[in-house]
Amino acid sequence: MYNNNLCLCMQYWVVSLWSHICTIITSVCAVLGSVTVEPQDQTVLQGQIAGFECIAENALPRASVTWYRDSIPLVISEDPRYYVSDVTGTLFIREVNESDVGQYSCVCVNSAGSVSSGPASLMLVNSLPRK
Repeated sequence: MYNNNLCLCMQYWVVSLWSHICTIITSVCAVLGSVTVEPQDQTVLQGQIAGFECIAENALPRASVTWYRDSIPLVISEDPRYYVSDVTGTLFIREVNESDVGQYSCVCVNSAGSVSSGPASLMLVNSLPRK
């Protein structure tokens, strides 16, 4: 396990037996930190779009994001209404219905480890209140 706030750097050296000169070959650094943009509670009109953000800024390499509803991993490929942005990790849910209501959270993972967001509620209304 890695400490989430630790920069794990590895350097590989090659020593030339002929010239006795050390040459750096590669340097890899992994950083994760924390979830800097967490999902927020929202109330959505039935049939509309919901979106939850989850960003671990400064993650190196870029963190992949896994989404959970009520602590169960979402299998994005099983429901065409769900989409996760490859760039931002934002979860979009089209045509929100009663089955989507729940607590959403995310886990960001890279080679430095993993960090979790807090939960955010998705609530549903059938119509907008009249003024």
